[in-house]
Amino acid sequence: RIGGLLCLAASGIADNLLLNGGFEDQLDHWKLIIPTDSRYKLCKAAPVEDGHAGRALCLRSQYDTRFSLHQPVSLRPAARYRLSAWVKNEVRLGRPPSEVDAAAVTPGLVLRLTLFDASKHAHALYLTADSRLFDDSVSYSPLTRIVNNGRSISNWTKVEGVFQVPGGLGGNATLELFAWMSRGPIFFDEVCLEPVGEELPLT
Repeated sequence: RIGGLLCLAASGIADNLLLNGGFEDQLDHWKLIIPTDSRYKLCKAAPVEDGHAGRALCLRSQYDTRFSLHQPVSLRPAARYRLSAWVKNEVRLGRPPSEVDAAAVTPGLVLRLTLFDASKHAHALYLTADSRLFDDSVSYSPLTRIVNNGRSISNWTKVEGVFQVPGGLGGNATLELFAWMSRGPIFFDEVCLEPVGEELPLT
């Protein structure tokens, strides 16, 4: 458990709170978010046909940068949820391997769930490519090192984690699928945010 809030759990089946989590309807219900410092780095989000199951999302840019696709969702305070997705990336070797930028051979992806308290202050949870969950007590630079952790994901891999919404949070939230200081291409498919019961153990 990290920050008293988060943990991992075994998989199961429940209702997906996200719309079009498999991108079969193109990018319907999702919105591209490009921060100001990334707007000139040719960030693109598009559906592709060779997903884990049908279509998938592809994020790519011309330079290492940070941008996301997001969708609003409603969560209940003190309720327990599982966040999961199938992910992979591709290593682009246009130059000799010794000259390839470090970010080009690392996952460079993260799922971020942002919740809000009664004062509209944001509280973020991060699910990384190795199925670790972190809260926003982790600052930007350490988080970037965790996300770009030195390995690539050439095959479709499922990431998942279970968290419990703190009592003072809940209601409107936002899920973002991030390319995080990476140029991609990065792929997401079958993204799912589902309520689970307390019988699913937190580990």
